[in-house]
Amino acid sequence: MRGEAVMAKNKTMKKNKKKRRVPIPVKCLIALLILVLICGIIFTVYMKQQTDPDRIADQYVSVYMSKDASALFHFLGIKETSFLNAESFSRSLEECHKYSSITTYGLTKYSDPATPDQVQYNIEYRYGAHSSPYTQTLTLKNTEPPLYLFFDNWKIDYSEYIARNCSVQIPAGSTVLIDDVALTEKQITSQTGQLATYECGDLFIGTHKITVSLEGFEDYSTSVYVGNSDYKDRPLYTITPSMLRITKDTENKLIKQTEKMIQALYTGALQEDPFSRLHEKYPFEENMRPDLEKKYDTLIHNHIQSSTHLSGVEFTDFSSSCTTAYAEDRCYAMKITTSADYTSTGSVMNGGVSHEKSTTGNSLFITTVHYQGGEWFFHDSTALESCVYYLKY
Repeated sequence: MRGEAVMAKNKTMKKNKKKRRVPIPVKCLIALLILVLICGIIFTVYMKQQTDPDRIADQYVSVYMSKDASALFHFLGIKETSFLNAESFSRSLEECHKYSSITTYGLTKYSDPATPDQVQYNIEYRYGAHSSPYTQTLTLKNTEPPLYLFFDNWKIDYSEYIARNCSVQIPAGSTVLIDDVALTEKQITSQTGQLATYECGDLFIGTHKITVSLEGFEDYSTSVYVGNSDYKDRPLYTITPSMLRITKDTENKLIKQTEKMIQALYTGALQEDPFSRLHEKYPFEENMRPDLEKKYDTLIHNHIQSSTHLSGVEFTDFSSSCTTAYAEDRCYAMKITTSADYTSTGSVMNGGVSHEKSTTGNSLFITTVHYQGGEWFFHDSTALESCVYYLKY
């Protein structure tokens, strides 16, 4: 009886053991962990392949040799701006590397153990079987942060294609285009005297066209070659006002204004008006005003207030020419040479009696005008110190 009881108990225990199955959620969790592990292994292998610098270098050469500048631009990850875009990149490649003419290449890897986060490749591009190769040093850098926290983040250093921190100096108040892209006033970083500095940022290496426009002047255009350098401490190009050329219309206006100023000068001097009255209508440079006022007062003292003096002048004809002149402050300067025909009247003392005597004459006056802050100013004129001819005897 006792043995039968033991056997019955063992059978009951076996039945209970059969009933203890693994719960379905646990099974699902185990399956999910196995799947995650497998996916992790696959992803790791995939990322190792994708982030291998040799593979990236091969991809670069493949895209480069496709002759598709737009594809290369996007492969390099260049941030697009008004000046850095696929079209300008294509022009740069063609000008600097004869991009469309490359036929073959050779790739050699070399690295320095001292710089484990940098790998370099020597690439030789050829333009034919017997041509001299164009050699490029392709540099890949392992940058921060890592990809997905664990994988190397190798990126191609494309700085060899870039001219960094570019700027131009142009006359203040003018507008400037670089490769037909207009710079705005927001890009002015400084203004010194007659020149304003415009920042245009990074450009691709190669030749760039600069065009400056200023009211009253002809457009000025020039082409500048920009190399792979940092131009932070110097402008790409400086265009001073003296390099511009005024329009024919502006030249004629300056001539007419100068001729009117000469007439007004003698009208005022004969009436002994103060210099300030002439200055109000025909502005002179403020820094020159004290000297010019002194010349004007001397003219009145010597030729209007003396016992024998100029008592009248009527200008009958002017003939003027306009040429550029040098200005120490680098502003735009013009020299106006004026030949004036006139009839003058002199008050001559003879035996204590004043007599009026008239004569005709011609005088040559040289007047300089400067362009500053968008306006023209008289800088100097020999009309202030060289009086017209009149009879004194």
